[in-house]
Order: sequence, then C-alpha cells, then structure tokens
Amino acid sequence: MKKTLFDISDDMLAIREMMEGFDGDVSDEDVEKLIDKLFDADKENQEAFDKKVDSYIWLIKELKADAKTAKEEGDRLTALAKRFNAHATKLSERLEAVFRRLGLTERKTKYHHPKFGLSGGVRKLSVDLTGWSLDPDLDGEGTPVPDCYIVNKPELNVDMVREELENGGTLAFAKLEDRKEKLKIK
Repeated sequence: MKKTLFDISDDMLAIREMMEGFDGDVSDEDVEKLIDKLFDADKENQEAFDKKVDSYIWLIKELKADAKTAKEEGDRLTALAKRFNAHATKLSERLEAVFRRLGLTERKTKYHHPKFGLSGGVRKLSVDLTGWSLDPDLDGEGTPVPDCYIVNKPELNVDMVREELENGGTLAFAKLEDRKEKLKIK
C-alpha cells in the first residue's frame, strides 16, 4: 500500500519520538540495533517524503499551468464570441436596412420568415434629470425628485479606513487583519 504524505510524516514523527525516548543512552546492544533500524527507517521516510513533496509540487505547478492555459483559452473564446456576435449584429442591421429601404415588413423564404415586430421584455427607460435634483436639501437647485424614487446606499470609504489604521489609528468598527503565512513554491 502506498503511503500518503501524512502517513510518511506520521512515521517520521514517531521515529523521532522513539529516538528522543532513549535520551542518548545507546550502550545496550539491542538499543543500538534498534536505533540503526530507526535511522534506516527514518532515512527511507525522508527519501519517500522528499519524493512525495516533489510530486505534490509538480502536480501543483502543472495544475496552475493548466489553469492559466484554460483562462487564456477562455479569454480567446470570449473574444471570438464577441467577434461572432458583432458580425451577426452587423449582418442583422444590414438586412434590416435593406428591408426598410425596400419597404418590406416581412418576407417568407424557403427556410426563414423574417419580419418586423415589437421587441419584448421590459421597456427601455429614458431619464433626463435636467432641472431636477436628487438631493432634497438643495434650495433652488432644481425640483427635487420625490424620495420614494431615490435609493440611498451609504458606503464605507474603505481607503480612508485603511489609511487611518495603517497610520496607527484605532477604530472600534474595523481592524487590519494579520497577513497569513503560506507555503511558497519555487
């Protein structure tokens, strides 16, 4: 049975604990033989551990490379889809222009039946706030838009909060988190 990275590390820790239990007294021949076996086992575990670590790192690097390749391919396909849609839009606009020029409202062909019709869904909203004010406290600066139509979302200025904390200030509602230690692979 192949050992996992954690199995190997458990073995390495167990060997170290056993060796520490002898407190340097290796005068007994049986203890000396046992220590030799432990050293051999520890060396094998060290080699297996190093091999397993290398395998993990190779796999991590391969997965990161695959992720980068997939993202690049996704970006390429997204750009390609945008080009296809732009071409289709231009062709639709051209066909619509020809229909309008010829005064056609519909046309049946062998395979298709294009015709003009009203678009569905939510109607487009056009807003012109010239002469209107979104701030009801402004006097004489236009007619205030009724409050029921205004969405007021208070936002926290996170840049200002960060600057205050980085300059040694304290705020009851915020703190800078400690940076997390992580394994860096080279």
